[in-house]
Amino acid sequence: MSHTILIADDSLIIREALCSLFEREEGFEICGKAENGKEAVEKAQELQPDLILLDLSMPVMNGLEATRVLKRLMPEVPVIIYSAYSDSSTEKEARSAGVWALVSKSENVSVLLGKAHSALEAQELRVSLHSQHAGGSAMMYNFQLARGAICRDATGLRVRVEDVDIYDYVHFSVLDSGDSEEVVGEAGQMSHVAFVHRFSQLGNLFTNRKAA
Repeated sequence: MSHTILIADDSLIIREALCSLFEREEGFEICGKAENGKEAVEKAQELQPDLILLDLSMPVMNGLEATRVLKRLMPEVPVIIYSAYSDSSTEKEARSAGVWALVSKSENVSVLLGKAHSALEAQELRVSLHSQHAGGSAMMYNFQLARGAICRDATGLRVRVEDVDIYDYVHFSVLDSGDSEEVVGEAGQMSHVAFVHRFSQLGNLFTNRKAA
């Protein structure tokens, strides 16, 4: 099964190179191209892609501005920013905007492909969980895990999500086995997909504290 991807970059050379890269990668189909963030938002609404790849610095509307709009319109679709800029300030802004991953253009293209596969794997698992457990209004199956979310597995282990960094790692603290939020264990971290997959396999449902 192919997943559709929308690619936006103001450089024609880079845009076409990215299209060629994903056309050669099994499981991807290019559904659209855009040269700025505004056009990307318009085409995303029209084409409904499975994944959106944006350049950071673009005219009319940059990648972060476009991501904020896209997350309001289609929050379930992962967005990857592929950028020449990758400092801590940019990473913080990207995380705040809802970007799935920020990948530097200086890195090997295998990193970008890996992030794309990872984003779609998590998306498929999220859809699967929704179909298996439809109707649980007090539960979150949001793979963009929110800071402060309390998670519990079938063994009784309770953790609190402290952060999800731009490299897709979930940072968490271990809580006591009761109903309090007292931290009793050392902080840990694991990849976003591994975290969700592990807990879902154990029967974990991500509980929103405010939804109860």
